[in-house]
Amino acid sequence: MRNTGYYTAGTTVRRRTRRAAGQRAVSVRKNSRTYGSKTVYRKRKANRRNGHGNTVRLKRTVTVLIAFRVLATLFIIALIARAAAKRAGWGAEYAVGTGEGSVGTEEGSYRTENGMPAFISDLQDEKITEEGNEQKYIAIHFLGVPADGHSISSDGTGTHFYIYSDGTIYQSASLHKVPWQVGTAGCYEQLHNDACNRNTIGIEMCPLCDGNADDDTDPEWYFTQETQESCVLLVRSLMKELHIPAENVLRHGDIVSKYCPAPYFTNNHYSTSWTWDEFRENVRSLDKKQVPDLPFVY
Repeated sequence: MRNTGYYTAGTTVRRRTRRAAGQRAVSVRKNSRTYGSKTVYRKRKANRRNGHGNTVRLKRTVTVLIAFRVLATLFIIALIARAAAKRAGWGAEYAVGTGEGSVGTEEGSYRTENGMPAFISDLQDEKITEEGNEQKYIAIHFLGVPADGHSISSDGTGTHFYIYSDGTIYQSASLHKVPWQVGTAGCYEQLHNDACNRNTIGIEMCPLCDGNADDDTDPEWYFTQETQESCVLLVRSLMKELHIPAENVLRHGDIVSKYCPAPYFTNNHYSTSWTWDEFRENVRSLDKKQVPDLPFVY
């Protein structure tokens, strides 16, 4: 019986052990399935949430890019409109400096419809034999007679540009031409160590005189406001076109020993004339937006 009892007891223990083990196994399997289901659910939920977040971020990025493009387009349109308005009303807005010696804002007869000085090409290149101007300097002259004119002499004496008393600009020679304008002519002393006919663009300002027009040093030579304003514009336009620095803008008398241009050597503010320093300051201080693109002929 003991053996039977032992066997029976042992069988009972084994059965209980197996049953307990089976229950634990079932519990583990159930827990595993539950945990696994929750894990999958959580992952799917997280993926949906992240996907929605990515979609929102993408939409925001696209919205920002579209807004930026629209603003950039509007900005460009505004710049173009502003430039057109400035060009259309240039004559009324043009002003350099203040007080005596400044470029005024009153429109003169020389203003065209867009507010710019009249620019006329009347080339006389057939009178000038030498070509190949190096275009390093700009020389300012005065005509020497109280009158308007833009003729080049038959021997090639003259300059590339002439500015009348009403501010009208004439181009009389192509920019590659070498007219006779700043040489010693056998009677003047060379002062500048580099500037000469072959590398200088010349501008002749037409003056007026209330005194002795036979004397270049007479203190009553003067330039009109319009002549000086147009000369500032012409000089700055040439500087821009030919990449000529401001220090290379000279008076004729800075190159050779000639009293030219008279009003800018006398520097006495007679009538409407500026001084040479005022002229140079007006050239220097002119707003870049006001520098015209003149139709130069090469």
